[in-house]
Amino acid sequence: MLGAAPCTAMVFVWSYLTNGDALYTLVQVAINDLVILFAFAPIVSFLLKVGNIILPFKTLMFSVIIFVFVPLIAAIITRNYVIKNNGEDYLESRFILRFSTISINGINNNGG
Repeated sequence: MLGAAPCTAMVFVWSYLTNGDALYTLVQVAINDLVILFAFAPIVSFLLKVGNIILPFKTLMFSVIIFVFVPLIAAIITRNYVIKNNGEDYLESRFILRFSTISINGINNNGG
C-alpha cells in the first residue's frame, strides 16, 4: 500500500536542498496530490487484488481522508485564517518561512 503512494513532502525538501524551482515543485506536488486524492484508492485496490491481498476499500478511502484530505483542509483553513488576521504579506514573508526552516532542520538533525 505504501509503495503506491509517492512521498510528496520529500519533493519539497529535495527541491530546497538542490536549489530547485519552488513554484515548479509546488505545481508538481499539487497535481500529484490531486491524483492521489481521486486515484490512490482505486489503483491500490486493483494492485492488491492482483496480488491476492484482501484489504477493504473503506480502509483505503480512510487512509486517503486521513493522510491527504484532512491535511489539505487544515492547510486551507490555516492559510485563510492567517491572511484574514495578518494579511497575505505576513503569510508569505514570515509564517511560511517559519515552517520551511523546521522541515529542513528536521532532516539535518536526523542525519539526512
